[in-house]
Amino acid sequence: MTSGTPGHGAPTVDPRPKRWERWLLLASLAANMFMGGVLVAQRTFGPPPPPPGPLKAVERLLGELGRVLPPADAEKLQKVVVTHRHSLTDMQDNMELMRTRLRVILTTEPFDQAAFVAALEGQRAFDDERLAPLLRDAAATIAAMTPEGRRKLAEFHDRPPHPPPPR
Repeated sequence: MTSGTPGHGAPTVDPRPKRWERWLLLASLAANMFMGGVLVAQRTFGPPPPPPGPLKAVERLLGELGRVLPPADAEKLQKVVVTHRHSLTDMQDNMELMRTRLRVILTTEPFDQAAFVAALEGQRAFDDERLAPLLRDAAATIAAMTPEGRRKLAEFHDRPPHPPPPR
């Protein structure tokens, strides 16, 4: 008998995909496209930028530390920042004024090097004056933390907060 005779030989396979196979293929394609988009976005944009200003940066740091430190130690550090919130806000306001001042100095012809240096030194002196009390209180608070809290704080600074952006 020949293989072309009905009922004999190899069974014929329907070349059309079944309904569930179509859905499986569609779901797989959608998942691959989603993951590809996520990877492209991570490679293109990198980690999120740090928040603007010293107050936001300190609040972000405290949030990260709050996940690592014992709760009592994290609360102690939070109290220091609340106590000195006005200094951090003043630093933010001064930073905005400094940007404007530098923009004027940089766009004025002829360039005044002495004014540029004086503006930068003034910014630093202002920040140092505002930060000194906060740093003293932070040092006293860290001294009052538990040994475990200080150890975790030391380990926290050994790791970068965000992976470096891909190159």
